[in-house]
Amino acid sequence: MNYSFGEKIWIGLQLATLASLSGIFYYDVNRRIQVEGEKVIGSITFKQRTVQRKYASHVVWEDLEQNFPLRNKDSIRTATEADAEITLNDGTKINLSENSMILLNLDEEKTSIDFAYGSVSAKNEGGEGANSLSIKSGDSSVSIGKGDVKLSKNENKDLNVTVEKGIAEIFSFGKEGQKIGADEKALVGANAEKVEIKKVDLKLISPPDNARYFSPDQNYAVAFEFSRDASVKAVNFEISGSSDFKKSIISKKISDKQISISLKEGVYYWRVSSGKDVSPSRRFSVLQNRAVRPIAPANGFKTSTASNTTYINFSWNKSDLASNYKLDISPVADYSSNVQSSVSSSNYISLPIAKGKYYWRVGANLPSGEGNFAYIYSANRIFEITDPEKGKPPTLFNPANKSVTYSIISEKKGVLFNWSKDNNLDSYEFQLSTNAKFDPILIKKTTNANFIELKEKLSSGQYFWRVNGKTKDGVVTDHSSISFFEEKDISSLRTFGPESGLSMSAPEVESKGILFTWEKLPIVGNYSLQIAEDSSFQKVKKNLTAKGNRYLLKEIEAGNYFWKVSLLSDTGEAYLTSSTQNFSVRYLPEAPKILAPKPNVNIPFATSQIKFQWTKGNTPNYEFKLFLKEENKLKEILNRSVATNEITLEKADIQQAGFYEWSIAGIGDGGQKSSVTLSKFQVLPEVIEKAIENNTETDSPGKSVVLVAPLDGQTINISPLNEIAFKWTPVNGIKKYKFSIFDEKKEIYATVTTKPEIRFSKLELLDRKQFRWSVLPMDDKNSGKESSSTFKVDLDAIKEEIEIISPDIQYDE
Repeated sequence: MNYSFGEKIWIGLQLATLASLSGIFYYDVNRRIQVEGEKVIGSITFKQRTVQRKYASHVVWEDLEQNFPLRNKDSIRTATEADAEITLNDGTKINLSENSMILLNLDEEKTSIDFAYGSVSAKNEGGEGANSLSIKSGDSSVSIGKGDVKLSKNENKDLNVTVEKGIAEIFSFGKEGQKIGADEKALVGANAEKVEIKKVDLKLISPPDNARYFSPDQNYAVAFEFSRDASVKAVNFEISGSSDFKKSIISKKISDKQISISLKEGVYYWRVSSGKDVSPSRRFSVLQNRAVRPIAPANGFKTSTASNTTYINFSWNKSDLASNYKLDISPVADYSSNVQSSVSSSNYISLPIAKGKYYWRVGANLPSGEGNFAYIYSANRIFEITDPEKGKPPTLFNPANKSVTYSIISEKKGVLFNWSKDNNLDSYEFQLSTNAKFDPILIKKTTNANFIELKEKLSSGQYFWRVNGKTKDGVVTDHSSISFFEEKDISSLRTFGPESGLSMSAPEVESKGILFTWEKLPIVGNYSLQIAEDSSFQKVKKNLTAKGNRYLLKEIEAGNYFWKVSLLSDTGEAYLTSSTQNFSVRYLPEAPKILAPKPNVNIPFATSQIKFQWTKGNTPNYEFKLFLKEENKLKEILNRSVATNEITLEKADIQQAGFYEWSIAGIGDGGQKSSVTLSKFQVLPEVIEKAIENNTETDSPGKSVVLVAPLDGQTINISPLNEIAFKWTPVNGIKKYKFSIFDEKKEIYATVTTKPEIRFSKLELLDRKQFRWSVLPMDDKNSGKESSSTFKVDLDAIKEEIEIISPDIQYDE
């Protein structure tokens, strides 16, 4: 898609705005909350998985990393399978198990911890500057001097206190404190006012609570040790993946006081039991020290620079256990010389590096037990910084080699030249010439984009073009291959039809249409067909659009018209327009269509009025004619001009029975007459009417039928595609009739029918002469009287669309 200069500026502004807003959003999401006023009281000395902190003045929780400082009034919580170790400034260590939460509160005299839920242990060595420690939970609090105490809340919100070392004092429900010593445990009920203190008979020795074992291997052998009374011969040893011991991993009877179990990486709980006596549980973790994975620069990464150094961005994945990271960069794979090292607490760093080939690795400073740390290094990666390359010459795209452009489009829209884009190239030089040696160069232009719109007028002829590029460092590429195109002139748009001066009638236009055709140009675009009532096209009648080079018009009223066709651009601008041609559409009256009476209808002679109706056409007047058939010839007996589409004739206008024909034609304002529409009807003689009336009123087995059609002596024109309808009056009580045709005295056809009519189609039995036909009523006992009549056959050709020769009888009219 081609964009204008203004559109490009607008798109650039939109992209810049989007980038700025994205940066602000990223900064806002990832920035750390800044808090002033509260002093730092300790730090996170170990964390595993998700550990979060919330300031007292904020509602947002943020993730904590290793060695993060903690402030007074901070709330700390751990997620599932997470744990954290907090070291206060006075040396007190606080361990939080998974799904636990505390609030730190330090004043000048003592340290207070609000224990919300989960499991927490505190170890106070009582060193110089150490404050007394108080852990509050609901209406109870535990005061700790020098010692090691563990608190936990079960599902019933009962508070469990276990003292492994030193002395603790429990204050509950406003009563005086109760002291518990080493190897004792206390249960403070959520709703009870009594504190139950028991001696711990089964004492866990190793591993200590919240112990952590670090191993470079997938499994680690953990040594367990405990003590018991001499009276207890064996205990049940348990290891579980949950603090409630519902996820049992090992449960076995042992008689010794120690056991070693090989475990894979994970968080575990262990305890021993004997009968109803269950030891306090302890938590420990087995952690596998893994090297981090380098991310960027990718292995084998290459970049170039014209200056002596360039900044390289290094990044790697985070490790939950690492306290910091060490990045080593060296020109040799064993890092034996010229090593550049940088230590970072984050997992990314950007450094200026000189040209050359380098190896790099990242060491994660991981705990190895007993408070020691060691660097575990990643695999080596390679990158290289080189001098700028000359760069590949651009590949030319448009106009395609050996293509054709047209001056009519070039002058209005210009010619678009484009080529491949290379991010290493900062600018391009475009050259255009009339010869392949580019001597002389007709046009030379420099652009930062990989395209150029040339709007200079080009005369007809051949043109050659090429492009070279320049890097940001000023290195110029070779010229591209040479591409060739031809500029051609198109001065007019030829039309082919309709021929100028064509005249068609309005019905012809409606049925066949007027086909407009013109020259199809080798240019992509739509065509506009304009039809106007004047040659200056001020009164445009039709404004039509076509994709091809033809259009069939079927809707236009009578009149004189002018037309032309134009080739349109994408914006609707006319590139090229044909000369003006003319045509005319003549007015032609429409032929009316018969509505009533129906063709070939039989009308009783006693009818007082006959109404004739036809469709309204496009004429104001109509010519009505009525004919009577006498001796096989038509005699005009009435001719009238009417302004409506109906006429009513009185009995005086039709004075005798017989065959009639009538015609109707439309007459225009100028006297033009449409084609004539014909129809027929028959006025029945009174004798047939009376016979019909008598035969249908009484039952008379001896009665004969009255032959209705064809009339006696009637001449019938037939063809191989027609049939003759013979009809007679029905007789009450008669269910069958014998129908016969005679050639003089010889019966040539006979059949029995239950209807008072028969359609005779065996016309090959007839010839051009007179025949007799008869009908004999029949019942189960006897027959009636035979009725007969004659008809003549004329084999003159008639129109094949006439289906029935004799007219139908309608007894209800």
